[in-house]
Amino acid sequence: MPEFVNRAWGWFQTRPNIQKVLIVLAALVVLLLLSRAVAGIAALICLAALIALVVQWMRRRPVRGWGDRANNSAPYRRSETWQNAFAH
Repeated sequence: MPEFVNRAWGWFQTRPNIQKVLIVLAALVVLLLLSRAVAGIAALICLAALIALVVQWMRRRPVRGWGDRANNSAPYRRSETWQNAFAH
């Protein structure tokens, strides 16, 4: 393991248990917020690519590149009905 990881792990192990719990909870909150931010950015990129796709299509230009961008940046989410279908 790299030295900085060993130092960080040692520092974490010397903390009292309540501080360890608070550190882990804070890290989870930060990760949750970052995942929401990344999903929002991906949705904006997808929207921009779809608009560019339509504009290129209307101008009768090649749309292959914009279609790929729109497809690759689309935030895929499972629908509630799909989740509920297997909940029984």
